[in-house]
Amino acid sequence: MYVENDGDGGFSVFNKEHKRVANFGVGANHNERGMFLYDRTGEKPLANISTSPDGRSGGIDLLGDDPHFYLNGQVHDYAEVFDIADRGSVRPGSVVAESADGHGLILASGAYNPAVVGVIAGAGDSRSGIVMGGRSDGTTDLPVATGGQVFVRVSAGGGSIAVGDLLVSSGTPGVAMRGADLQHLTGTVVGKALQPYSGASTESEGEGLIRMLVLNR
Repeated sequence: MYVENDGDGGFSVFNKEHKRVANFGVGANHNERGMFLYDRTGEKPLANISTSPDGRSGGIDLLGDDPHFYLNGQVHDYAEVFDIADRGSVRPGSVVAESADGHGLILASGAYNPAVVGVIAGAGDSRSGIVMGGRSDGTTDLPVATGGQVFVRVSAGGGSIAVGDLLVSSGTPGVAMRGADLQHLTGTVVGKALQPYSGASTESEGEGLIRMLVLNR
């Protein structure tokens, strides 16, 4: 821990050789308010965690010559919160589409639905590393995976699914199928299959759960 007379203060991080590798602190030489991460010299800021001028929101700025953001651990996708018009049977892994009146998400129904938005994150052992956005009521549940890997509900309605097949909505609400009709793929694809599915599911619903790469196109 260190405190300077000119208003700076914070703490240092040392490695096992007792060499300082980073400094955290507030800096009187900066116009912004917040917590800064400095390089090992304690002079050059590399990141800043601060609030907006009105104090209503916060942000993280990555600074330096080559800024990077890393997320380690068992996370597989990043997701975004959308308004939901009808929660009904919406659950993780479901394929969702925008409602006809544009007031939120519903289960995607009909093969090759052009209003499809994506897949609800959180099915299987998949977890979102980043969830962006929120709703006016403060809820953030059932976000849509917008990148990375996610588990999706599938059926064999479009034939057996092989790794690499493009997935679209099916006749079963909330369930994806293989996109076999090349003329109807534009604007309807939700992802690329990373696991096969033959339809030999033991589930009473006649559907399975496979891993896919988010690929909206």
